[in-house]
Amino acid sequence: MTRSLLHLGYAKTATTYLQRHVFETSAGINYLGKPFDLSKNRLESFAYKYLKLDGRQIHRFDPFFDHEDVMRVRPSHQIDMGGLAHHLRSILSETDLNVWSHEGYLRPGRKSAPLDRKTAIANLRDVFTAAGSEDVQALIVLRDPKKMLASSAVQFHRDFDYLRIGDLSLEEVAAFVNSDRQDRYAALIWRLWYEYLDYKAMIEDLVGELGKGKVHVLRYEDMVADWSLLESLLQSLHPGITCCFPPVRENTTEDKPYDVSAPIQAYLDQLRDFDPRLIYPDNYEAIDGLYYTRP
Repeated sequence: MTRSLLHLGYAKTATTYLQRHVFETSAGINYLGKPFDLSKNRLESFAYKYLKLDGRQIHRFDPFFDHEDVMRVRPSHQIDMGGLAHHLRSILSETDLNVWSHEGYLRPGRKSAPLDRKTAIANLRDVFTAAGSEDVQALIVLRDPKKMLASSAVQFHRDFDYLRIGDLSLEEVAAFVNSDRQDRYAALIWRLWYEYLDYKAMIEDLVGELGKGKVHVLRYEDMVADWSLLESLLQSLHPGITCCFPPVRENTTEDKPYDVSAPIQAYLDQLRDFDPRLIYPDNYEAIDGLYYTRP
């Protein structure tokens, strides 16, 4: 059976580490890559800095980039995905677990592009199915919402205006969530950023489109404390998988210190004493039973 696992990773949940050091090297995994991987090695970085030569790395699944925006908003019958499905069919393995990873596909504010999340998930499932994958499942890693808010604000500090994180106080965001949601500006900011961390809604959409038992959820804090937990989950999908977890520091695994602007520092100070349950009341108890544990 051709089986595929869609790693719809959140930023700041060790996604880069998994993409560069785990999926690529693990026995039993056919890693399809991350679309439009723009990372550069040292030689490529040197050539770009001094010679302006762009040596970006192109993964096998790069054709997805040409379809991504439309797949996020249009139903499959309105999209010509035949070429993408044909390309995918040529790289899928019938013996190994096919793993595809992308942390931005389901992010509402990415490139300020529109997103219908249910449609986006359904289209991704449909293109893998059309390519011959009889079994399409998903993996998502969730991190403590308060730490995610703080960590993401720091990571995206250069794009603070783009993400609109600080345009409303956390108290105003909580008031919007508990209101009739008629405030159009607050609704925009919610869609661009805060909705992305509504884990309950995200899980419900994934389960609704892929089916119960097809969505696997890991707690970030548990995973980085014991990497064999992830290996156990992957082996439950494909017994032949053996993972290697090298001790490499990545920006998603351990936050780096930054000198942030005054508005972001004010946001972080505000967050320190704020209870995220006021914004995400169901991010805790409602999905607690969904986290993967060893059999």
